[in-house]
Amino acid sequence: MYLPAWQVNIFERRLFVMAKPVIDWDLCEGCESCVAICPDVFEMQDDGKAHVKNPDACDTCDCQEAVEVCPTEAIKMED
Repeated sequence: MYLPAWQVNIFERRLFVMAKPVIDWDLCEGCESCVAICPDVFEMQDDGKAHVKNPDACDTCDCQEAVEVCPTEAIKMED
């Protein structure tokens, strides 16, 4: 069955899933660079490690930059 392009777009459904940050605590050395970049997402806790406090707040900062500046590559973005 042939559908014109404008009709295909009507029926096409896409689900956009925003990746969320995950920290490997074995790798985290507590440098706090992620907290400086995304304080709405990351926080330091009593164990001296960064923790994700609000993974849905990546739209308020640049979580990808936090991933890239982490010196131990402890932060990953996962679906």
